[in-house]
Amino acid sequence: MTTSELRDAARSAAARAVQASDGETKQRARRSAAAYAVEAHKKYALAGACLTFALVGAAFGLRFPGEGIGFVIGTTLAVLSVFYVGLIGGEELGDRLMVSPFWAMWTPTLVAGAVGLLVLQGGRIRRPSAKNDLAGEAATHMSPADSKTLATAVRRQSHRARWAIGFLLAIGVLDAVGAIDAAFALEQLGRLPDAAAAASTDPATLAGGSLRRTLEVLQITVLLAAALSFLLWFYAAYGNVRLVGSRVSRTSPSWAVGCWFVPFVNVFRPYEAVVETWQRSEHGNAHPSTRGLAAPRVVGWWWGALLLSKLLSLRTIDVMEAAQTTSQLTAGHVLLIAAHAVSVVAAALAVGVVASIDRRQRGLIRALT
Repeated sequence: MTTSELRDAARSAAARAVQASDGETKQRARRSAAAYAVEAHKKYALAGACLTFALVGAAFGLRFPGEGIGFVIGTTLAVLSVFYVGLIGGEELGDRLMVSPFWAMWTPTLVAGAVGLLVLQGGRIRRPSAKNDLAGEAATHMSPADSKTLATAVRRQSHRARWAIGFLLAIGVLDAVGAIDAAFALEQLGRLPDAAAAASTDPATLAGGSLRRTLEVLQITVLLAAALSFLLWFYAAYGNVRLVGSRVSRTSPSWAVGCWFVPFVNVFRPYEAVVETWQRSEHGNAHPSTRGLAAPRVVGWWWGALLLSKLLSLRTIDVMEAAQTTSQLTAGHVLLIAAHAVSVVAAALAVGVVASIDRRQRGLIRALT
């Protein structure tokens, strides 16, 4: 359908909603109008995204000159993945009348444009000179200019660490609230006959439906913000390891971030990168390689909890979508509670990982400078 046809269909559905006498017919008409309006705004938002991506590309090119093809691919995957998740999530929220069609479709484009402008204003990153690189040497000092660059990089990493910790704590709180809400919904489902199960799949049919809709919106928003803040912090943290001279690092900072978006690779490579960042931040270049060092247990616990929470979430979606009886919905809500609980543990462990690496980097920098 063309944009004009979508708008006409949205107006027609909205008119039917006004004329409808019963609540169910009115609700169906409103959702139909929202779906058409979302599709109309989606066409314009995707066109605007082309200009936004050009701005983001130019901003990162000026901000990080000479990073190579790895940085280009990693950044592209990261931006497109976050944009796609935001677009799909916004479309779902718009169709379900949780947000207006305009904000549902335009928010990812506007956020990407804002990120591009912020990066564009940041200026270039200066690297320490090669002659003062500490890799494989017993150098005991750096030039004043390089020390200043290093101190600036550490302050940037610490600032991003605080943001990442804040959003991770917010995720933990929202997941805890979600687990409590799912427990209340489970108690209500226990009193429903199987004949009412189909109606109970809509959160609005249970007490607290508005709370669930609010939680869904907040969880999606905070999750995107936490993912972005964590990756920005990790890029800075991994880059700092190289700034103090670790030329033997196993990858570049751009690929350390980009590997999170590569299927199958993102099951194990991000864990290895975080372990390497922890070990280099703690030991510097005291060891020629980190392969023989023991991995921090807290990083392993965090990574295991993160993977388990994602698996539980995917399984919950499958069970809830296929549920037809109260017993099936009950099983879905049990999985939902478990997914929220494991996610709370993963968020708490992630806070510990970020704080520990930040503390070790600040201590390592003080020792070197």
